[in-house]
Amino acid sequence: MKKLLFLLLFVPALLTAQQLDYAHKIINTLTSPKLQGRAYCTGADKLAAVYIVQELKKYNILPLVPGYLQPFTLRKNCITDSVFLYIDDQKLNLGNQYIIEGDAPTMAGSFYLYKLTNPKKWQRFARRKDRDSFFVVVDYRDIEKLKKNKNTIYKAILSNRMQAAGVIILKDNFYFYPRSQHRFFPLIYMKHSAFPLVAEKIWISVKAQEKQFSTQNILGYIKGQIDTILLITAHYDHLGRLGQVYFPGANDNASGTAMVMDIARHFASRKSMPYYTLAFALFSGEEMGLLGSTYFVQHPPIDLNKVKLVINLDMVGSGDQGITIVNGKDNPNIVSLIKQINQQNGYLPDIALRANAPNSDHYPFTQTGVNAIFIYTRGGYKEYHNIYDRADRLPLNKFAELENLLITFIHQYK
Repeated sequence: MKKLLFLLLFVPALLTAQQLDYAHKIINTLTSPKLQGRAYCTGADKLAAVYIVQELKKYNILPLVPGYLQPFTLRKNCITDSVFLYIDDQKLNLGNQYIIEGDAPTMAGSFYLYKLTNPKKWQRFARRKDRDSFFVVVDYRDIEKLKKNKNTIYKAILSNRMQAAGVIILKDNFYFYPRSQHRFFPLIYMKHSAFPLVAEKIWISVKAQEKQFSTQNILGYIKGQIDTILLITAHYDHLGRLGQVYFPGANDNASGTAMVMDIARHFASRKSMPYYTLAFALFSGEEMGLLGSTYFVQHPPIDLNKVKLVINLDMVGSGDQGITIVNGKDNPNIVSLIKQINQQNGYLPDIALRANAPNSDHYPFTQTGVNAIFIYTRGGYKEYHNIYDRADRLPLNKFAELENLLITFIHQYK
């Protein structure tokens, strides 16, 4: 009896520790300085792909395509040389105090600052003949006060309808987004504390270049008892470098990549075949607009009619507040089984549902009639598209629980 009790207590804890050790290993590697944010301008996506393929081979996961790789091309505006920005004589820190959006053009020079504090000042600036000598500065809090026309005015500022040399938006919560093509002006998000109370000039230096890149999806599988497929997916790419900083992308989406790889490792190590054939897709190009998953759907290496369900994992590094299932509202039977497993085992504190949305790699599948859900975790960890989404900050406090829930679901789903 004591031996049985020991096994009941010790074995689950041992499995959880092994899962977390493997997850830390994968996430630490994918977020390392060597991989520079797993994007295209530095070739780091290819370094990440080599590492992931090595792991798949190590655990005898079979290639779904020759060499595991499904190549495709994309365009990217690259800003990999150092970026410099001064307000008057004060140098600001890129990534911490400000972000330049990824579609910025090459620019170097000194410009005057014009703070737009109300609509009258906007109209006054729009009448100036020397607008290309100025960067306009807008406090996002002033935009929020304009309840009726807020969205219209904000869109006009984001598109630089006044044709200033550049736009600065003062906003404490900012996110970086890569872009495929550069625009004619730089858009800068800057923290309020970084902008002096009295400021007259900005000096800026940015070097940008549009390029076309070849990148790749990574595809493997484990043969099942039947040829109907469960497809488990995540994207492994991230934002890469912006000037002298890089974006590690621990939660987004080294965490999802690690979970897909560990689920594959789990089923590959079993002596018995899974009921379904399990396919694993690690997509590139998600951060550029779901490009890898879209390419997969448009050039499927498998018969999509044989795919019973796609489970997409994106940002699963927390979970202390539970998970959300996107497209869950249209899949009551799947959700019912997931909730039943969770209730029996007490894995997660909450399971919330959302309607389908084009916010991750499940979406191209749903648009072609393949059933797909997207799962992400919720919790106190809020780092997103910034330089602080690092492996050493990622809690992984419900990582093993979510993985075990999904493994049980795969075993029971019919």
